[in-house]
Formats: sequence, structure tokens, C-alpha cells
Amino acid sequence: MPTINMKNTYIFLLAAFASVLSACHTKGDKAATANDTSFFIGTYSRNQSKGIYHTTISPEGKFKGLSLAAKARNASFIRKTANHKMLLAVSEEVEGKVLSFQINDTLLSPVDSASTFGAHPCHISIHNAQTAVISNYSGGNIALIHMDTDGQLSTIDSVQFQGQGPHPRQEASHAHSTTFLNDTHMATANLGSDQIIISTLVKENQEKQLRVTDTIALAPAAGPRHMVMAASGRYGYVINELNSTITLIRKNKTTERYTPAQTITTLPADFSGENFCADIHLDATGNFLYASNRGHQSIAIYKVNTENGALTPIGFQEVFGAWPRNFAISPDNKFLVVANEHSENLVCFKRDLTTGKLDKTDELAVPAPVCIAF
Repeated sequence: MPTINMKNTYIFLLAAFASVLSACHTKGDKAATANDTSFFIGTYSRNQSKGIYHTTISPEGKFKGLSLAAKARNASFIRKTANHKMLLAVSEEVEGKVLSFQINDTLLSPVDSASTFGAHPCHISIHNAQTAVISNYSGGNIALIHMDTDGQLSTIDSVQFQGQGPHPRQEASHAHSTTFLNDTHMATANLGSDQIIISTLVKENQEKQLRVTDTIALAPAAGPRHMVMAASGRYGYVINELNSTITLIRKNKTTERYTPAQTITTLPADFSGENFCADIHLDATGNFLYASNRGHQSIAIYKVNTENGALTPIGFQEVFGAWPRNFAISPDNKFLVVANEHSENLVCFKRDLTTGKLDKTDELAVPAPVCIAF
């Protein structure tokens, strides 16, 4: 009988096991470098998706690998804190939750969870590292969350909104997103009531609370979904899911109230199919605005008049997939990455910094991708 070297066999098995783990953990054959841009991807829990994923893009706009960062149920919206130490994710369930994770390079370590006091949370807005507001779509309300520096969460207040609209999906209040306007004021896009609802953060008995202080009425059946504000705070944009438009809201210098100033379509004149808008972002310079169309399967591109916020259409970019629910612009302002939910792929585009136009550089298969967090 031949002699078996147990030590060498043990080392061989360990090496083989490590190789299998590495292959299971990361897809792709290109290693990330220090010049690459890292980001996380939130997904719906279907089609073999297990939670939140991680990937990078190279300086040339090429994806490098795909790995599972953390297991989570229906992590449909994710956001990093400004210091990039923590990540928050919703769990879009009937009993809504917000989850906190510590960022450890490509991995996310679970820290805590808290109730969102509403069903199907779908958006997170973080302000000053320790304050977050969660929008509950089915609950029709928002929840105010406090986060300690170590990621411990506590729900400290919530506000229930009311209202309906003429569209079949507007049977009740549907809080779809909330955007901070400053340290004490925030705007919630209520798809169900065709309103932007302004809430004020106040202190009563040394505790933070929310109070509704104003509303902005939009067109019937518009269905406001997401917002983005100019850095100056003088104007911002609302993307309306149900009627495929963008509404410019502008601040009155005397009253400091926001009112609608322009509404513009997100679709070409010859398009007659069904469409539902989704996401909206300004580039870092504030000179270009982008909006996603689910149906037309495109990114609409606009030039911004930075004096008054007025928009001029530039064109449309095919997303090379279906149902662009979410997209994000890279921190260096050079790339735009789209998450196509139904075709289950990410597509990276290089931005022309002069014209705002987009040029495809790469794509990556990802199960049910619906949110990107750089």
C-alpha cells in the first residue's frame, strides 16, 4: 500500500476549498485595482437574488466582478452615509424594516434593524450622518430614524399622509421618496395624492418630531415619484411616474415657498406606448439632468439653465435592457450606471462632459437589480 503524506494532502484540500469559495463569491476574471470605482447594488429577492451585491468599474468604464456583499430580503433601496462607513437598506416587506450595515471593503456586516412604521418602504434619505427618513409606499407615510455612529437604529417619529388621485394607482397615499431641502425641512413625493409634502423637523421636549408645514400641488394623475434639488436650493425637479413628465419647482425669493414653474415630457413626440418614469439625477456640475423611462427603455437627457432651472431636451439614450428602475452617476462625474430590473443587467455609460450625451462602455448580468449606491 502506498504511503499517504497527510500534511501535503491537508494543504492541498485547504487550497482547493479556498479556490471554490473564491469562485463562488466573485463572478468575473478581472481583479479590482485602486483606480476602480466601487459600488453596491440593491435587488429584489427573486430570480436567485440573495440580497445586496458589490462590483466596481474601471477608469475605462468596464465592470470588474460581482460578489454578494450581504444577504437581505427585498433590499430595493440602499444608501451610504456621507463618510462611507455605513450603508442603510430597506426591506420592502409588509412589515417594513430599515437595515444598517458596516461597510468592510466589498462586504457588508449587519449591525441593526428598525421598523419603518409602514408597509413596503421604498426610499431612504440620509442627512448629517445620523438622521434618516424612510418613505413607505403602501403605508403612505414616512418614518424618522436616528442612527448612532456605530449603526444602531431607532425609529423616533412617523407622519401619516392622506389623499387620493384620479389614476387607478392613486387609491390612497403612496409616499415614494423624501428629499432633504436643508437641515430642518424635507419634501416627500406622494404618488397617491399628486403632492409634494413639506415636513419640518422640530424639537419638542428635547425630542425630534416631524410636522407637515406645506404642500405643493401637481397636475392630476401626475404621480410624483422622485426628486432632485439643485445645489443652490433655488430650484429642483420632480419626476412624475404616471404621466411621464418632469416638473421644475422654483423657490419664491419673498415667500421662500416652492411652486411649479415648468413641466416637460420625458418621451419623444412619436412614442405612443405605455411608460412609467422612475429615477432622476443631476450631474455634479448641475448643467445636465437625466431621467429614466420604463417602457420607452431610455434615459432622457436635458440641458439645465442654471439661472432659473429651465430644461431644454437634448435627446434619449437607449438603456440596452428593460425597465430602468434606478441609475446613478459616478462620484467622478464621468460615468452613468443604469439598473435594468426586468432584463437583469447593469449598463455603464461614459458621459460626454460637454454635451451630456452617453456612450455605452459595458454591461453586467445582475439578478433583479433595482438600486445603485456609489
